[in-house]
Amino acid sequence: MGARVFISCGQRAGEREIAQAVAQWFTNRGFRPYVALEAQSIQDVNAGIIGELRRSDYYVFIDFRRELLDGTEQPAYRGSLFSHQELAIAYTMGFEHAVFFRESGVRLEGVSAYTASNATGFEDRSRVPDLVADAVQRHG
Repeated sequence: MGARVFISCGQRAGEREIAQAVAQWFTNRGFRPYVALEAQSIQDVNAGIIGELRRSDYYVFIDFRRELLDGTEQPAYRGSLFSHQELAIAYTMGFEHAVFFRESGVRLEGVSAYTASNATGFEDRSRVPDLVADAVQRHG
């Protein structure tokens, strides 16, 4: 059986399709990817998300833009809140094999300011699956 990959990213329109494309790329190479689609209860979080993080060997963080933040000189956006929570949990679990991606304009805040500060940036969302593939191949 292939190694497990936890793919953390937003789930808004268009983002799910990107997550599925990234997951398919991993599946085609013998990995077992997991994308958290929806968590409705604390049991979903515990059994699904945290359980999958514990079982995963690799971690992929894709930070999509959310709302425009007020009071900034240049346009800045909040990142996907749920993905940032998954990132914090993954950080406490000590993932050594992780790749990070951030849509342009997302403000570095919280734990992402430290753990994902060297993320690969992107403006064109359609390029994300290729960026993930390139980064994974570069990092072995």
